[in-house]
Amino acid sequence: MSTYFFTLDELLKEIRNGKSYLLIEPIYDSRLNTLVGTEKVLTEKDIYRVQERCPELKTKKIQVKEAFLHYIDENKRIQWAAYAVSFLSTNPIISGLPHQKKDFISKYLKATIMDEDYLVWKLSQMKNFSKKLFEQSLLFSGVALALYHSHSIASLQGMVNAAQVHKIIQGALLLDVGLLKYNVQLVDAKRASLSPDQQRLMDDHAHDSAQLILSEKNRHQIEDDVIEAIANHEEYIDGTGKPAKKTGSELSELSRLLSVVNYFTLLVRGELTLTPKSYREYFIKCKAEKMHFDHRFQELIEPTFKHLLTL
Repeated sequence: MSTYFFTLDELLKEIRNGKSYLLIEPIYDSRLNTLVGTEKVLTEKDIYRVQERCPELKTKKIQVKEAFLHYIDENKRIQWAAYAVSFLSTNPIISGLPHQKKDFISKYLKATIMDEDYLVWKLSQMKNFSKKLFEQSLLFSGVALALYHSHSIASLQGMVNAAQVHKIIQGALLLDVGLLKYNVQLVDAKRASLSPDQQRLMDDHAHDSAQLILSEKNRHQIEDDVIEAIANHEEYIDGTGKPAKKTGSELSELSRLLSVVNYFTLLVRGELTLTPKSYREYFIKCKAEKMHFDHRFQELIEPTFKHLLTL
């Protein structure tokens, strides 16, 4: 998703030149009523209305994204968005979160899936291929959004970067999309039970996910930094991750967040242990592995998901 910053006059000129844009955030009038929303392609009339009703925005840069023609029916996108939110609302990892966090997850996940045909297409493929892969991908997105929400409160004075949230959702939902090219028996097997040969195959899946997305560039507007983060989601900042053993200086903030999300989600789903453990034991193991992860995100796991300790 390419985003741009334009003044109202610049935006008007772009629209007259045939460009199509959507707002990243709504524009409100003085009474906090929505003047222009985020779901409708901007028109000259919209710009005139904002210029008239919000003179304080005359010289301010407005963040917009390029509008992308949909190839999946709107009703189907709405249904998939509702299904994703409904699934997360019943999973104990997400359902026990405070209402504020759950509302945050629901709002942004629903809006992103409704807007992104490619995500709907891939979710549909994953659901048909493997129930485990599909549900795990949805959980990645819920865990990622919950951690980002905690991070925004702890480090960003509660400020939310909507464009970054969009990238987080794209990355989380597509972390394991490359597994669509694997044998389903391998995908459905517990990670901890894989043989050495199977594990070597699995080690490449992050790279394969990125390559699949790159090969389908004509179907989406996912930016290169998101694809890079997907390729790096099993790398660790101490250089012990896979497949390339990259170190912290080579990993973006998004890569670091998705690395924590990937590990914690797999851990609490029982993927990384041969026998089931209690959530308390999973938290202890997560703390023991903290040297692998960016402390800004790793340290937020227990306070964010502390409700699991009561189960």
